[in-house]
Amino acid sequence: MLRKVAISVALAALVCAPVGAQNAQNAANGAQTAIAVVKAADMAMGAAKSIRYTGTDGYVAVIGQSSSPEINGDGWPRFHLRSFSRVIDYETNSMREEQIRTQGDNPTEVGGGQRPIIGERKSVSFYRDGYAWNENPDGSIVARPQDVTVRRLEIVMTPHGFIREALKAKDLKLEERAESFRSTKRVRTVSFRYMDKYPLTGWIDEANHVTKIQTWHPNPVVGDQFVETRYAQYRQFDGFSFGTEVHQSIGTPPHPSYDFTAANLAVNVPNAALEIPAAVRQATDNSAQVTTRELSPGVWLIGGNNYNSVAIEFAEFSLVVEAPVNEQRSQAVIREVRRLVPTKPLRYVVNTHHHFDHAGGLRGYAAEDVLIVTQEQNFDFYEALGTALHPQVIEPDALARAPRQVHYVRVQDRRTITDGRRSVQLYHVKDQLHATDMMIVFLPNEGILIQADLFEPPPAGATPAPTERNMALLRTIQRVSIKPTRMVSIHSGEVPIADFLRVVGQREFVASGEGLDAALNEGR
Repeated sequence: MLRKVAISVALAALVCAPVGAQNAQNAANGAQTAIAVVKAADMAMGAAKSIRYTGTDGYVAVIGQSSSPEINGDGWPRFHLRSFSRVIDYETNSMREEQIRTQGDNPTEVGGGQRPIIGERKSVSFYRDGYAWNENPDGSIVARPQDVTVRRLEIVMTPHGFIREALKAKDLKLEERAESFRSTKRVRTVSFRYMDKYPLTGWIDEANHVTKIQTWHPNPVVGDQFVETRYAQYRQFDGFSFGTEVHQSIGTPPHPSYDFTAANLAVNVPNAALEIPAAVRQATDNSAQVTTRELSPGVWLIGGNNYNSVAIEFAEFSLVVEAPVNEQRSQAVIREVRRLVPTKPLRYVVNTHHHFDHAGGLRGYAAEDVLIVTQEQNFDFYEALGTALHPQVIEPDALARAPRQVHYVRVQDRRTITDGRRSVQLYHVKDQLHATDMMIVFLPNEGILIQADLFEPPPAGATPAPTERNMALLRTIQRVSIKPTRMVSIHSGEVPIADFLRVVGQREFVASGEGLDAALNEGR
């Protein structure tokens, strides 16, 4: 019997050996075909150690700052891109990018993103070899470790950057696909995993030009977020080719990110390599650092990096207002709340609105089974994208690593959370376009009003004209008949209530509309 088994195994080995060898040969041929396509594109477009190009009269969108949380809503708000310039040194993996934005004819109050722009707004950003930083208007430098991934991927999502990395890749895969749903033409795609982490796919046409590059960005709100940059209208420039019509879209469904026409192209430009400032090399991601200040007994302001949360202790549980930035920030705030209130569970996190910078930490609370209190417009958006249990591959967070059902408290116009002694009142802020789901939070016993993006302190001694958001906040306060004596801004911390009254032209808060009706019916 053993002899028969040995013979069978030997025969199987003889049969499988040619098949295995054939599969290995097929794989080798496929890799050779893929590398041949990449080399042909390299030859057609021209090798570049560095590249410089500019653009004018395009647009740039503010990612995650839509007015409405609807999945198929109005998209991200835009600014006019008056000028754009980018210099990339592929040898040192570095990039300098300058944008000058104006408001253009875009709505001034629809959506977020520090609107409106008065005059021009200039931004200068840098990246080299795992370090990201910005230059302030006064010439000072600020490290931006949170932007490293996106800027690194922007380099390899240029046609020449993609080809350079594809030539080094060990896992090239070649496929043939339909060009689009409008065309029967077949095009080739080359895929590989950049840095063994980020999936990259380049679409290459019959002229051996890279016309489209796709990848995924990690995002604290939606997880892995699809990104596509297209290059059309290829032109020859002194021995190399570049697609001059540049368009990027991000997300599902896709929203435009930026669009411009490239000009003044040059390769192998001098002084393209950047030097990393010493302060940037020494900087660390401090998004998880928080500072705490007691506002009132059992109420704490937990701040850091221009974002604040407010922790509130109840008789049998605790509550946090706002989960900004990312999971690391949420974990730091949760640790601080458990230090402040060690014997009571953290039960609720209140979300003022859906903008990515204010909702970026919600998944961290969801992973701890904390109830998310949000305006009802957000439910479908969060369930489909923000807190959905979809795979996260690039940078999996706690909710992705250990999925659990996410639970919500959905607020329509108003809701009160109370233990009979302390109350938190939530109100929907209507008739404003910054975020149609906006809520404010009021602590009646303490007289504290908590708001996000609706009012920031004016410069000392100044009384600017009120904005649409300022007036929407005033209307809400009057409509629901509350009289706050203190104000907390999610961005600025505590703000003198007198500053707000002065800007909106009021001496005091006076109930109006339904608030006045309620006051009269109560005999006040």
